[in-house]
Amino acid sequence: MSLQLHRNRPSPIMLSFFLLGGVYLGWGALNGDRLRIMFIPVGSVGLLVIALCGVGLALAGLAQTLRPPPITLDASGLRFRTADLNRFVPWQSVEAVILEPYPGSVSAGHPRLLLVPSAGADLGLPAEYVNTVDARGSIVVVSLDQLRESTDQVVGAFRTYAGPRFVNGLSTAGTGQAAS
Repeated sequence: MSLQLHRNRPSPIMLSFFLLGGVYLGWGALNGDRLRIMFIPVGSVGLLVIALCGVGLALAGLAQTLRPPPITLDASGLRFRTADLNRFVPWQSVEAVILEPYPGSVSAGHPRLLLVPSAGADLGLPAEYVNTVDARGSIVVVSLDQLRESTDQVVGAFRTYAGPRFVNGLSTAGTGQAAS
């Protein structure tokens, strides 16, 4: 059995607005409507460009909803589908998975999920980021604001599958100690 952490979805209302607005403006541009900006006639070409941008934004949002989940956890390891890391990583190659508070002010940003590879494990990326929880070299995987699941759900999932490899840096954000 596996657990998937999903990306946030764009609002269907916004997708519909941009798609229908783009189609309407495109139809108007092709039927002779003209765009005026501050009483300056831009013409139907300007209106068509705005229509194509609206439809393009709607299609990009639709593509975002169809992308696979960025993280899949199971008993054998982790499957990452992010911009930098697109591979399966067995638990033997993972020294730790760290949930790190946003550097600086806690209210300034969202926690991030970090991966600390085991010694000798080649993940295709260097572990150059030094995390603030225990100062080990890490790879920043994803910020939790990009995920649909809540922080508590992410913590529960990693406690279940990663076990002692999971370090919750949020529980010690103000104390300076790392606890798992």
